[in-house]
Amino acid sequence: MIHKYKHNIKSLIYYNKDRKKIKIYFRRLWITRINAKIRYEGNIYSSYYSLFFKKLRNKNLIFNRKMLGQIAISNPIFFHVIYNFILD
Repeated sequence: MIHKYKHNIKSLIYYNKDRKKIKIYFRRLWITRINAKIRYEGNIYSSYYSLFFKKLRNKNLIFNRKMLGQIAISNPIFFHVIYNFILD
């Protein structure tokens, strides 16, 4: 009985830790996708992820990283429109 209880506690601890790792992995994936698309779209001086998000916030556009990562992959024309809107 005690062994079963310890096993359940241990599995919950690993589940929580792995769930956090998955969140970190996906956040890193979205940032990589956005950064690659930004560098593909622009020149070398204005093609930084941090500058892109700063300009995005200054224009009061509300996009999270997950949305922008999906747009960058699935709809490159719309991402190009967003990028050009931010630069103006």
